[in-house]
Amino acid sequence: MHRRHVDKLSRAKARPDPAQWGEDEVMTLVEAVTVFFPDGPLTLSSLRTAVAAGTLEIAKVAGKDLTAARAIRKLVKPSCRAAK
Repeated sequence: MHRRHVDKLSRAKARPDPAQWGEDEVMTLVEAVTVFFPDGPLTLSSLRTAVAAGTLEIAKVAGKDLTAARAIRKLVKPSCRAAK
């Protein structure tokens, strides 16, 4: 049985600007990296580390880690604690 090729980045390629995504619209971690950090500094591994540390909010659905623009912005927003 042949599996058809599915481009996991098709949604991100269609809407590469973070402003094109709703604050609570779900996206995979791969899409989040592609949209929010196309040239770095964060990578898929960075987001997975943030998930493990509990600093990136996700929903786990059918074995997939999903996040939203709001969670990505919260992750990278400077905090008062970090400034001290």
